[in-house]
Amino acid sequence: PPPPPEAAPSKVVTEVRDVHLRAAVHFCNYEGRADGRSVRTLVAHVEPRRVLIVHGTPADTDHLLGHLRTALPGVPVDAPSAGEVVDCTSDTAVWSLQLSQDLLSRTCLRDVAGYR
Repeated sequence: PPPPPEAAPSKVVTEVRDVHLRAAVHFCNYEGRADGRSVRTLVAHVEPRRVLIVHGTPADTDHLLGHLRTALPGVPVDAPSAGEVVDCTSDTAVWSLQLSQDLLSRTCLRDVAGYR
């Protein structure tokens, strides 16, 4: 008979860390109290990662859309139509978590942007 296989060396290292998550969605509600120049200046100074333009006349929306696409190169700027569904997820940071079986069995997972 062949000799028994040698046990491969293994080591389990665990580490417990507290992770503080920070997230924000900024919403600027002007309700017609700001002129176009003020809005363009403010948005450019905020240095957004993405801009969604909602609620405005088609002409004003198109004008602001064109200006921001020029002023913010590399930043996605969109103007969805009324009732259009927009995916606001971001994939700038991806984290992998390993959960214990006990914690995983008590966790309620849900789909986000097609991922679970």
